[in-house]
Amino acid sequence: MNTVIGLYGMMCSGKDTVAEIFIKKGYKKISISEDILKPILSRLKLKPDRLNYIKLGRALKEFKPETLAFLTHGLINKGKGHNYIIPNIMTFQEARYLKEQSDIKFILIKIIADQMTRYERNLQRQNEKDVNELIKFKRLDMANLTKTGLKELMHAKLENAVINNDSGLSELKSRVNKLIEEFGL
Repeated sequence: MNTVIGLYGMMCSGKDTVAEIFIKKGYKKISISEDILKPILSRLKLKPDRLNYIKLGRALKEFKPETLAFLTHGLINKGKGHNYIIPNIMTFQEARYLKEQSDIKFILIKIIADQMTRYERNLQRQNEKDVNELIKFKRLDMANLTKTGLKELMHAKLENAVINNDSGLSELKSRVNKLIEEFGL
């Protein structure tokens, strides 16, 4: 059976960094943003920024709430022994859909970090999805919670584990490795 790790949390909480740790252990990354939403935005000739990802994700979820999880599940190789990491689960419906699939072992991990730590990380990485003003960051935080469905997922308690990413990279690696041992991943 394939193991699929799903990560969720607020922007800049460290989901991609945790995903990189799993990738180094042989997991293949499936990104809802990059592998599903970005190609659609490109075909529509829309800029691949955070707000367009949110708008497109919402439009697809209006069709059916678990549409993105369904499309993601379709990218998973159905052979045995393949391990995947999905660093951007955004809704309760996506998490529930993946948990219900009998052909995969799905483990959901919540990544947390306080808002100022996340804002500072946002300033350090500065990619096309990030902002350079705290007030805009706070607005995006609120938009992520209310417009994507993340708020419902944050309160649903579907996760199998929580990683607090409030320290440096070496501490994060230690916490992830401890979790890998705990779950036999």
